[in-house]
Amino acid sequence: MADDSLNIELTERQKIFCREYIYDWNGARSYRVAYPDVKKDETARAAASRLLTNDNVKAHIEKIQSDLEKIAGISRLKILNEHFKVIRELML
Repeated sequence: MADDSLNIELTERQKIFCREYIYDWNGARSYRVAYPDVKKDETARAAASRLLTNDNVKAHIEKIQSDLEKIAGISRLKILNEHFKVIRELML
């Protein structure tokens, strides 16, 4: 069975945005990396918000995340649980 998510049509800049977005889920920062001519945070935030509603962009982000989780054997939930564990230890 073919993986339809490999056939997603994105521009190179959209792909860069997706790769950057999964680092810290910061749309404005990711947009400025992908589109360096954009300097204002407000503009980057609005444009990132629009990109994140694009079905192809959302699917590509999900694909990257899924691939990373398979390769690394970790998920966002596991990372969050580890962070909470550290916080609890610091509070003792």
